[in-house]
Amino acid sequence: MANYIPRPARRRANMRRLVRAAAAIVAATGLMLTATPAGMAASGLKPGDSLGCWQYPHPDGGQKVAWTSGGDVRFYERGEYLTVTDTKSNGWRVVALFSWCEGPLLGQGTFHWSPTTSDGWQHRDSGPNQGSRDQKTYNYDFEEGRRIIFRACEKKMSTGQLRNCSNTVEAWA
Repeated sequence: MANYIPRPARRRANMRRLVRAAAAIVAATGLMLTATPAGMAASGLKPGDSLGCWQYPHPDGGQKVAWTSGGDVRFYERGEYLTVTDTKSNGWRVVALFSWCEGPLLGQGTFHWSPTTSDGWQHRDSGPNQGSRDQKTYNYDFEEGRRIIFRACEKKMSTGQLRNCSNTVEAWA
C-alpha cells in the first residue's frame, strides 16, 4: 500500500507528461518552420534558375497538379496545355505561376523570366469571374522533353496580391 497513488494524482501526472510532450512537439515544429522558408518550393526552382532543360526518356506523359485552397492548376504533358480552375467565389482568382526552361535541349538552360511581373513568373489566371467555378485552358507547343515548372496561387486581381501558393511542381513537355 505504500506505493499506491490515488487515481486523480495519477491522472494529473499523466496529463503533465502529455502536455510536456505536446509542447516539445510544437517547439520542434516551430523550429523546423523557421529553418525552412514558407515560400520555398519542393523543387526549389524558379524563373532565372539554371538547370538541364531536357529530360530523357520522356516521363509518364500524364498530368501534374498544383493545388491551392481556391482551386488547382494542371499541366497535361501530352498535348502541352495548362488548365487553371477556380472553385470558390471569394473575390480571389486562381492563377498559375508558370515558367519553362530555355536553352539547348541537351545542355544547361535558364527558366524563362517574364519581364511583366516582379517575380519573373508568367501569371495565367482562371478567366473572368463567372460564378463559383471558372476555368481557362492555355495551349503551348514546346519541344519534346522540355522542363516546365509551375505553382498554383490565389490572386486579388485589383491589387496583384498573392496568397496560398503551392510548392513548385515540375513537369515535362
